[in-house]
Amino acid sequence: MRLQLITPPSDLPVTVAEAKDYCKVSWDYEDGVIEGCIKAAVSWLDGRRGVLRRCIVNQVWQGDIDRLGSTIALPFPDISAVTGVFTDGQAGEILFDQTACGLRIRGGLGRPARFTFTAGFGAPADVPPAITRAILMLTGHFYWVRSGKSDGIPREVDDLISPFRLLRV
Repeated sequence: MRLQLITPPSDLPVTVAEAKDYCKVSWDYEDGVIEGCIKAAVSWLDGRRGVLRRCIVNQVWQGDIDRLGSTIALPFPDISAVTGVFTDGQAGEILFDQTACGLRIRGGLGRPARFTFTAGFGAPADVPPAITRAILMLTGHFYWVRSGKSDGIPREVDDLISPFRLLRV
């Protein structure tokens, strides 16, 4: 399945004010730097290339398939609002059942198709506290260690995100 992000999350899971409070920053002139650190932390964790291999805040994705099989494994957990259409000359909506592991297709096997779906925990307030804390810790790390000389990502971040990380088999 070829994936494309259609609608990115409308909000970050952590606000600049929350990050400033966590980092103990009381001045405003580096709000842009802190926002950049939040975005870097989120991008390190989020989406198909992030270390979590899942979406954090709801976002809309589209997947194209050349030949529809009887089942489709969805690329992320926490999927909602799935729709599917055939992309050949006959067009039409795809009938399917959503299962715990993906989609079970009810007809039109072998035809090209496009699926659109929402992936993520929900709104920023729905993000698990451990992931929010990991984002804050990464933001603080990126903000305070700007020289590029670091021992890497803090181990505590990995401890917080490990229950949510999807491993590739």
